[in-house]
Amino acid sequence: RAKSGSGWITITTDTNLPGGRMTPGAAASANLARVVSQQGWEPALRTDPGASHYRIMGIEFTFDDRQLPYGSGGIVRLGSGSQSAANMPSYIILDRLWIHGYPHQLTKRCVELNTAWSAVVDSYLDNCHSSTQDSQAIMTWNGSGPFKIVNNYLAGAGENVMFGGGDPSIANLVPSDIEIRGNHFHKPNSWQNSSTTTVKNLFELKNARRVLVEGNVFEGNWTDGQTGYAFNLKSANQSGACTWCVTEHVTIRYNVIRNTENGISLLAKSSNPSIPMNNVLFEHNVFYDLGADSDFGGQGIGFKISGGPANLMIRHNTMITKRQIASIGGPGMSGFQFVNNVTPRGQYGIKGNGEVEGTATLNTYAPGATATGNVLIGANSSLYPAGNYFPGTMAGVGFVNAGADDYRLSSSSPYKGLVGGQDPGADVNAVNQMTAGVR
Repeated sequence: RAKSGSGWITITTDTNLPGGRMTPGAAASANLARVVSQQGWEPALRTDPGASHYRIMGIEFTFDDRQLPYGSGGIVRLGSGSQSAANMPSYIILDRLWIHGYPHQLTKRCVELNTAWSAVVDSYLDNCHSSTQDSQAIMTWNGSGPFKIVNNYLAGAGENVMFGGGDPSIANLVPSDIEIRGNHFHKPNSWQNSSTTTVKNLFELKNARRVLVEGNVFEGNWTDGQTGYAFNLKSANQSGACTWCVTEHVTIRYNVIRNTENGISLLAKSSNPSIPMNNVLFEHNVFYDLGADSDFGGQGIGFKISGGPANLMIRHNTMITKRQIASIGGPGMSGFQFVNNVTPRGQYGIKGNGEVEGTATLNTYAPGATATGNVLIGANSSLYPAGNYFPGTMAGVGFVNAGADDYRLSSSSPYKGLVGGQDPGADVNAVNQMTAGVR
């Protein structure tokens, strides 16, 4: 309910809650209170307009498992797609919750987060899936932020987490100041070829500003509703009424992305008028089991870059993929940096449509780009700018144990400390430290 004043109300189970992330087992042991929707598409929890200063803690939210095939349109709905700025819910914390659908039912989403000043922390969001429409563990399109999404298990079929995807009812609204840290983004193998799931990607931004994605594990994605990219980032005016929509100032660092057909898809903007995506940084991420090495096979493209996003920086990443480092389409990419990465060439390396790979592609599609300090395994040195390195095989890089997915550089690696005393590729020790215990 909406209330007067800024005093906090905590709603919780009267029990000893576990520390850290909630799990189904911990929920059962703690005998959490259960809030169950029995009204089909009605949520188990929703806010009145203007609700604020609530902490919801240690509760299970779900719907009646006897409903077939449909469950809830959204199990927890904070805010709405038609609200005004004045009645947007704010200061709502979801803490150590178990929010879930069921394998045999269709669930549009677990949490609808159209709020200001809100957080989802230490929670377990599971079986958020549908085969008849887009589904998410968490989705925001009509909330201003800030948002904190930290230390959760997030299993959503369409997109595990998505910002944008619908035109906001509030003029000039861009969800902003978004912190996403220490989460496990996961699509279980059992969802493949399931009649209750349509799979798209693990993380999607269509309208978002000042985003930090740090220390997460992203795994499990395949071609189904889309073409198997783990991330889908773009500026998108979804239905034509959001000309101000933009994705910008995004930092994605110290994450693990694994067991997915392809890596990252970036599109400056979609067909409706919007502000092109700009200022996106990928730094110190480890990608592996992309393409043929994954459980799902597929192409194995690291980055697909279209439409000329401005100031895209890809630096100090380690990416083990089969087919291609980067596929570049559409000229006009300014401020592009591809620096100090370690990756196999695959079949095509860095290649744009109708161009020779390497320098020729960069000159055509990203004039003035910086591409140096990279270890490009199996690439032809004559096709790439000076200042890069070209071992013939994976073994020539000197990984500690590539067979066990340990992509640190050994002390005997010829590339150890090559970049101003630092190793090229990701700081794998830092990545391991930041993702310890996430999965």
